[in-house]
Formats: sequence, C-alpha cells, structure tokens
Amino acid sequence: MSNTKNSWQQLGAVSPVELQDTRLYLQYALQWVHRAALCTPPAEQQASTEEMEETHAPLYWDAEAIGFFSKPYKDGKRVGLTLDEGVAMLTFGAAKAASGGEQQQQLFELDGHTDAEARLWVREQIEDSAYDTTEYNDPSELPAHPLAEGARYKLSELGGSITEIARWLSNAHLLLEDLRQAHERLLCTLEYFDLRLYHARTKSDSRRLLLGMSLGDSLHPQPYFYVLAQPEWQEVPTFANNLCGLHKKQPTTIILLSEKIVNLVHQHSLTHDFLQQAIKLPLGGTR
Repeated sequence: MSNTKNSWQQLGAVSPVELQDTRLYLQYALQWVHRAALCTPPAEQQASTEEMEETHAPLYWDAEAIGFFSKPYKDGKRVGLTLDEGVAMLTFGAAKAASGGEQQQQLFELDGHTDAEARLWVREQIEDSAYDTTEYNDPSELPAHPLAEGARYKLSELGGSITEIARWLSNAHLLLEDLRQAHERLLCTLEYFDLRLYHARTKSDSRRLLLGMSLGDSLHPQPYFYVLAQPEWQEVPTFANNLCGLHKKQPTTIILLSEKIVNLVHQHSLTHDFLQQAIKLPLGGTR
C-alpha cells in the first residue's frame, strides 16, 4: 500500500457501513496514543489555539508510516497507531533513523490483546521519555464497546476493513494537505476520529472554515467529508454539489457521505471538487 500513498486510492473494496466495528476497535486503541501525547514535555508543547481547543493533545497522520502519531518527545521518539498491510499496531520509536541507520521501533500488535494490555504497553514505553504520566491511565469518553468491559481485540478477520480505513485516511490526507497553507496544520481528533484542517483566509483572521473527513459516528455510521464554519453560519450557504447534505445532529455542517462516493468511477474528482467548493464558502460571524 505504501507505493500509492501520494495518489488517490480507489475506495469501496469494503462497504462503508461495514467499517464501523473496525472503526470502534481502532478508536479505542487510538485513545492511548492520544493519552501518550498528553505526556509531552511542556517545553515541547507549542500547540496552536485550535489544537488545544479541539484535541488537547494533537495527533498527526503520517503518510509514510500509514498511521496516527503523537508529537515526538525530547528524545525524538513518538507513539503511534499504524494500519499498514491490514494490521493494526501500536508503535514506539524515533520518527526517523539517525545517520541513515536502521530505524528501531517497538511494536505491539493489537489482535488478541485487551485494551488494558494495550494501555499498559504504551505506558511502559513512554515512562522514560514522558514528562508526566499522572493523567495517562484515565480512559477517554468513547462509544460503548466490549473492549471497555475487558474483551479482546478481534482484528484477525478485519484486515480488509483496516486497509480500507487506511485508504480513506490516506485519501483525506492527500486532499486536505493540498489545501493546507503554510501556517495551518492538519490534525486528528480522537472524539470524532477524523482528519481536519482549520482554514482561515489570512493568518490573523479568527474566523475559519473547518474541513475534514470523519470515519463515521452514531448518526452517520460511515465515513464522510464535511465542512462547517467557526463561528457557525447563521444560515447555511447554498452548496453547488447536489450530492451533499446536512449532518443530522449538527445542521450547520455540510457533509458528503461515502455512499455517494464509492459508486463513482471518478471518486477523486468528486471529493476534490467538494473541498474546492467548500474552501470558497463565506466565513461565519464577523472578523
């Protein structure tokens, strides 16, 4: 899969609505990467306002590694959740090998383990690198799942779904990175399990558009691209793409559901046009 990371990957090998069980497994695992990110030494925490508002510990998608990662600690190591080759792994190690040497990564395959074991493994890895792990063990508020009651990760038969989710994330990263300005960052949030870009017309403008791709939620159990304004629009602007709709819970959020994308031959064109139109929408509020 790594040889296609810089180009659009055709979607639909697994039906979007069949990805949600896998999404929840991965969201539970990602919470420990998120918790590890909270333990970054203060001197290394230079999060922008939007990062701290939305994530409290920014996570990033690494297209090369095909996974989500925390910001590196002072020793250059970071915690990650990789989805390469249909296998979900927690990882710990340097982002890049020093002096061209072999990159050393500690790996923890999730399949067959409990969430408590995943939590403990990450904590053991970061104890020598992290600044303060006092908040690390606090679980995040996530949708109900057997993992929370001690069940084991059952991912051995979900490799196709993991690969498909990685395709959705890689495609979203490709499109959003193309829109990103130099002063903007492309982040992941745990709550919505998404990739999002905060876009402002200028660096000094507090108004912004939020563009992203979520892997799904309880009301829309499938991946979808979205755009909303912060502050919110008083009236949602007319959107030229007739395949779009509004989020059931957040009616000021315009969404493009995956079911509208996967049946098309030109998937890339549709999503690219959606984001290109979205970025031209008026900002909410006043400057």
